[in-house]
Amino acid sequence: MPYETPHILHDKPLGDDEKAHFHFDKFAITLARLAASTDTDTPVTVGISGPWGAGKTTLLRRTKSLLDDGDGQQLFANDSDQEKFRECKTVWFDAWKYDDEDGLLVALVRVILNAMRDDGLLNKFKAAWENPEEDEVDFVSMFINAFQFTFGGLSFQLDPQAHTTESPFKGKAAFFDHFDEAFESLLNTWVGDEGALVVFIDDLDRCLPEKVVQVLEAVKLFLDKPGCVFMLGADLRQVQKAVLVHYEDTELMNLTEARDYLEKIIQLRFEIPPVQKNKMQALLDEKGVLVADWGESWRTLITGAEVNPRKVKTFVNDLNLQWAMLKNSGQAQDVNRHDFNSWQVLIRSAPEGFIERVREVLKDKDLRFQFIQEAVQWARGNEDLAPKFSDYAESLRLRRVLEELDFSDEFNAVALDSFVYLTALPVLEEPEQREKAARGMELGRKTGTSAHQIYTFEDMEFVKIPAGKFIMGSLEDDDQAYSNEKPQHTVEITQDYYIGRFPVTNAQYQTFVQDANQEPPSYWDNGQYPTDKADHPVVEVSWNDAVAYCKWLSRKTDKVYRLPTEAEWEKAARGEYGNIYPWGDEWDSGKCNTEESGIGDTTPVGQYSPDGDSPYGCADMSGNVWEWCADWYVVGEYKRRVDGVVKDPQGPEKGDNRALRGGSWSYYNRYARLSARYVNHPYLNWYYNGFRVFLLPS
Repeated sequence: MPYETPHILHDKPLGDDEKAHFHFDKFAITLARLAASTDTDTPVTVGISGPWGAGKTTLLRRTKSLLDDGDGQQLFANDSDQEKFRECKTVWFDAWKYDDEDGLLVALVRVILNAMRDDGLLNKFKAAWENPEEDEVDFVSMFINAFQFTFGGLSFQLDPQAHTTESPFKGKAAFFDHFDEAFESLLNTWVGDEGALVVFIDDLDRCLPEKVVQVLEAVKLFLDKPGCVFMLGADLRQVQKAVLVHYEDTELMNLTEARDYLEKIIQLRFEIPPVQKNKMQALLDEKGVLVADWGESWRTLITGAEVNPRKVKTFVNDLNLQWAMLKNSGQAQDVNRHDFNSWQVLIRSAPEGFIERVREVLKDKDLRFQFIQEAVQWARGNEDLAPKFSDYAESLRLRRVLEELDFSDEFNAVALDSFVYLTALPVLEEPEQREKAARGMELGRKTGTSAHQIYTFEDMEFVKIPAGKFIMGSLEDDDQAYSNEKPQHTVEITQDYYIGRFPVTNAQYQTFVQDANQEPPSYWDNGQYPTDKADHPVVEVSWNDAVAYCKWLSRKTDKVYRLPTEAEWEKAARGEYGNIYPWGDEWDSGKCNTEESGIGDTTPVGQYSPDGDSPYGCADMSGNVWEWCADWYVVGEYKRRVDGVVKDPQGPEKGDNRALRGGSWSYYNRYARLSARYVNHPYLNWYYNGFRVFLLPS
């Protein structure tokens, strides 16, 4: 088997001899003309802004190269306007490299002085030194000698015996007192009366906030120096944030003032424009990336990289490395490269929670495949699926990639599983297996009712939970989870069912108490619930009381009502894909009634709807009251389920205690996690225990 070498694109700024894309050469010419034009009043500062990877460094280097080269012929000038441009001396300053220095002004001046030295300014000084009529020579040499003594590392000193006293620049105050006159003398000696010094400051947004402000303050000291042009490469939005962070403790600056502060320093701004997809395609084509087996997956790649040149290169490199690993390990046989690319782009574009769910939570390949199918449908506008993907609603990048995905008919649960684990596809022996695999991904074809359709039976609201697999329990590394919730495993419910949208309320329970001559809860007065709690969940009911209610309701209606099993309750609460809370994986005290809310009592059912609802529309699944389930409770029940998919688990056949789920108003959020399990004797009727009912479809 021939081995394959990954095709890797370099991520360095383009060299002068490399072709620039996206109009960068024209942008550089424009900036060079601006800096060199005799009509451009100086001093002036230009901000070259754009996000990470947009090409700021490449653009600045191209501009510097145009100003440096030409041997008297300005490369950016037209034949007819050569005389309109002045000679420019350029200096490059990587601000982030000096992040650990106390004074960035000193570092900046040192870089400028080094550029002067490298350009032969020392020879000019020597020539002037030999002419006693040049009055400024002593001053200039003193300036340089001060840097020699104070900052070190420079070899400008003309006469070691000329300055035997300590330099006035030794002290910080003295340095600023003498800086203006000294620097203007140096600048005039170097560029002359008509020239310009162009200082390129790159990656300013990589500095710590304190250093960002130091650089900006250093630039301010040059803003009264004729002949000075500064070009700052940075995401100016990040620079503005850094200014705010630096001053946040002093309360000296708000957002408007930070914007004004920057505008005083940076007079001109150029925002590098977004790259069009067809332009990025041309770059990939030129670099030899778009080989035949890529298909149209390059479109998804560019979307995932947000049409950002550096991110696109990174994506390409990652994809080619992964593919080479797959091929060289003998795993790529029958793998569709287009689908492989699309999958890799998706997983590199998705937020961490999405990736963790796919790789760690959804171990069952069919459930994982269903998750990807539904994610695509959600991104393409299926609002019925919005509750299942609420955690990712703010990730526009993920939605764009999902919407762009165009998997082939060969993409199925088996192929997806091989991509996740970077393994070979299994050989499909049976014709029915091949037929099933060939069906591939069915996208955008959802039929049936909304996941939030409400059904009413006996004046009680229900939601319908579809048959199928779901994730039950908690991951081993979940430090919030108790041992009785582990290991996480896949459970299959084999038929649709209905479950109460809300826990049973006081008003609903009173009908049972009166009709069945049942003992009322102890907090009721003469068989009457508190008048202000008709729509609160009934509490102080034992498991035996809840079962009696279900039997009474079944006899009365000729339907099968009962308590849900733990599995039925948990699927209704968290959906198929293992939500930690009904609304997603992030805790939000504003979406349920737990100890954190500080209410200290039950709340009306549905008070936190719809924001706190489960993916199927169940309310109050976290908090309010603990809810009885049908199962006997055994600590190690889940450990017996580690092999394969468990279907319709009913819990142990016997035990001493019954299970409760969901947490309550008197417990903290750790117990409001939907995998959390609680226990009580079936005859106990605590003030935080309630229930909801299960209905088997006829």
